[in-house]
Amino acid sequence: MVDGPSIEDDAVVLRVVVEHPEAEDSGVVFVCRVRSFDDMTVEAFPLGQTPTLEGDYRAEAARTAQSFIDDNVDEFERLFEELGRRA
Repeated sequence: MVDGPSIEDDAVVLRVVVEHPEAEDSGVVFVCRVRSFDDMTVEAFPLGQTPTLEGDYRAEAARTAQSFIDDNVDEFERLFEELGRRA
C-alpha cells in the first residue's frame, strides 16, 4: 500500500506499508523520501510486529515506491519542479 505523495521539507514523501506475510495486521511502514527520479532514501518505522528480515522488507518498499513513481511520472515531474522552486 502506498500513501502519498506529499511534499515535506526537501523531498517528496511516500509512505509504503509492507505487510508481514505470516502475521496479520503487522508489518513495517517505510517512509520513502524522493528528491529526484534517481535519489530516494527509505526509512523504516515498525507497525505491529517488526519483521526479522527488515532488509528484505526495505527492498520491497523501495521497489513498490519506484513502481508507484514509474506509474505517475507526470505527477512526480510536477512535484520535483515545485521542490526546485522551494529551494
